[in-house]
Formats: sequence, structure tokens, C-alpha cells
Amino acid sequence: MKNILFICSAILALTYTTAVKADEGFYAGAFGGANWLDISSHVEMKTGFLVGGSIGCKWCNGLRVEGELGYRRNKLNHFKVDHEKLALSGHVRTWSYMANAFYELPIDFCLKPYVGAGVGYANQRANMNRINEDRVHAKNNKNGFAYQLIAGVAYPICDTIDLDLEYRYFRGREHTNNNSVALGMKYMF
Repeated sequence: MKNILFICSAILALTYTTAVKADEGFYAGAFGGANWLDISSHVEMKTGFLVGGSIGCKWCNGLRVEGELGYRRNKLNHFKVDHEKLALSGHVRTWSYMANAFYELPIDFCLKPYVGAGVGYANQRANMNRINEDRVHAKNNKNGFAYQLIAGVAYPICDTIDLDLEYRYFRGREHTNNNSVALGMKYMF
């Protein structure tokens, strides 16, 4: 009788820990995608990229929090002055360190939609060179507060891995509008 009770308790404990692991716990993730940068009506940027990683904690009530490190980079295309386009070389890059909070909407479907917001710190640097006979070089470096808004859907590949597709709006002290679409993957452990 003791053996049967022990085996039933072990099976129940194993089932409980597996179920809890799928719905809550710690996770690590990585993401990457396209980034569109809007500085002003005079500067046109090429489509750039966004990459990053995160470590967080998820609860079974749909809430999760995470720390995130991100990198964005866009190349300069041209500068408009009085309907004339001046060729530029250079780039704008941003390192961001964010604290994010998410809420997964309670929809019983194979895709899990979620919304989130984050606050943190960003280092934004712009380098510009004019390409013609008048060589002009400009640098700008700003550090400070940053925020982002996030919306996406997650698809659970298995109990411990989710594949994400998300939209991010990011803004730092440089007052640039970053719009990104990214694919990501989270591993729950």
C-alpha cells in the first residue's frame, strides 16, 4: 500500500510540475527583425534592423515581466533641402536596456495575443557625412530615458518553446520614432 501511495504521489507531483512549467516560470528569449526610423521630414532613412534578448518571469494569470537588451541600426539615405536631395552616408544606432511588462489576453486559441510596455535607458548615436564636394561631418550622441509599446502573438511550438511575431514602437531621448516588426523565440525553464 505504501508503494502504491508513493507512486501515485510521484506521478501527481510530476504532472503538477510539468503543468506549472508550461504556464509559469522563468524564460529566456531572443528576437530580431526590421526597423523603420523616422527622424524628421528632411532626413530619409533606409530600412534597418533590430536584434535583442530578454530574461523574464511568467505567471499563469497572463502576466510576465522581463529585462531586455536591444540594438537598432539604420543607414542614412538622403537629406532634403528645398526639394533637393543631398546624398548622405552614415547611420543611426541605438542600444536600449528596458524593463518590460506584458499581459497575455485570455483567448482560448492556438495563438496567444499579448500587449506590453517598457521603460528604460537608451544610448542613441547618429553619424552623418555629406557626399559631394562640400564635405560635412556631424555626430550626435544622446543618453537617457526610453519607452516602448509592444503588441504581438505567440505560438507555442511545444510546452517550453514559444515563437513570437510582434510590433514594437520605441522612442528614446533623440525623439526618433522607431517602428519594428520582429520574430522571436522564448524558452521556458
